[in-house]
Amino acid sequence: MRTALLLLAGRAAAYARRPAHDAALRDLDDAVAITPEDALVLHNRGNIHLARGNTADAIAHYTRGIARGAASRAHFDRGLAHGRLGDKDGAAAVLRVSLARDAAVWRKARAHINRLRRER
Repeated sequence: MRTALLLLAGRAAAYARRPAHDAALRDLDDAVAITPEDALVLHNRGNIHLARGNTADAIAHYTRGIARGAASRAHFDRGLAHGRLGDKDGAAAVLRVSLARDAAVWRKARAHINRLRRER
């Protein structure tokens, strides 16, 4: 089961880079059928939705992934999605969580927070 999940997730990532978002979502749908609460799969579904401009769907998937232990990158991506919706305060709040959780994304999160402040 884990092997199938890894294969589907890997192929979905390859599709996303093309970009072939419909194919990526089909593979991620199959992955969700195997493990409906996998944080990484949910995060990746959020990424595809964000790339397609389905920002509200992206936020929903990031939120579900975060609730199931997704990495701080999911917080960062959810912050970007809030920013795309024009929710600057929400974006800054989520980006701060990303900052607090993982120093590796600190610079990117900090840059986005500063940009959001300038846009006010």
